[in-house]
Amino acid sequence: MSDIDKKLHDLENQVHAVRLEVDRLKQELDAKDEVINKHTIKTHNRINAIEERIKAFELLLEQLKRESSDTNNKVDSVQKIVEEDKDNHQKIINMQKDNQIQIVEIMKENQTYLKEQNKDLMKKILWIVGIGVLLVGAFFGLDLNL
Repeated sequence: MSDIDKKLHDLENQVHAVRLEVDRLKQELDAKDEVINKHTIKTHNRINAIEERIKAFELLLEQLKRESSDTNNKVDSVQKIVEEDKDNHQKIINMQKDNQIQIVEIMKENQTYLKEQNKDLMKKILWIVGIGVLLVGAFFGLDLNL
């Protein structure tokens, strides 16, 4: 074999090695492309799922906006009722205070009346006791010089 043949043979071996390396790199690239494609598909699926969720949230938001108007009306009605109840409660408290004042006045009047009645009864009892003592004394013959 001549030098040229050896060089040709070496070049063929080098070309063959380069082709093998190119094939290996192509396979590696294809594998990476396949992984990238899988990730791309997963990403697209995730994006689609997110878009569907966004649509669902938008629909829910529209429904909530419609219902919030009704809720606001109901809240206003409840607030009016609460205010009316507060007013009624305050009226009742005022009436109770007035009633308590009247009860205290009536109790004072009754106390004064009962004191006067007590005085009258005590006077009558003293007269009765005095007369009783005089009668008992007279009955038993006690001489009382008054």
